[in-house]
Amino acid sequence: MKPQVKPSGSWPSEHWKIADVARGAVQIIQTAYDSTTQEFYWVQKSPANKGRQQIWRHSIVDDQTTLFHPEFDAETKVRAWYGGGSLVVGCGMVAASNMQGLYILPKNDNDPIPLTPASDTLGWADGVMDITRNRIVSVCEDIAQGVQRPVYSIRGVSLTPSDKIQELVAGHS
Repeated sequence: MKPQVKPSGSWPSEHWKIADVARGAVQIIQTAYDSTTQEFYWVQKSPANKGRQQIWRHSIVDDQTTLFHPEFDAETKVRAWYGGGSLVVGCGMVAASNMQGLYILPKNDNDPIPLTPASDTLGWADGVMDITRNRIVSVCEDIAQGVQRPVYSIRGVSLTPSDKIQELVAGHS
């Protein structure tokens, strides 16, 4: 059998079909479980939602339902450098960060309640509920102007929106 000669990139391949399917697939970005309410949560990104990251919930009582209106994007800007997830659940509460800040998400579908001021330089990720101290403990990424690399800290963000944010561990880059 004589070998065929074809220009680079013109060979038929099953891999291209797989790549086409993957581009249109739903992506699960993060998962979390609240043992208090026995609810499983996940952040999902899909082409049907224009690439927005939405939080879904599954409980014993009901099937999959979105927690936010479709315009809320649960993607944190911290992913660019540090990585880390935007979703925080625990003790029946749900919170998430997005490109503007950290929010409590009421289960009654009311608007998200900001816990941090909107910021172009601060990002929030990998939070955990600290119900004993009424706060979320979260990684904070600071990308202030003129800095070569982001500066990371661990901060306590009060679950009461008017309270201040406490820096717990600081100065890591």
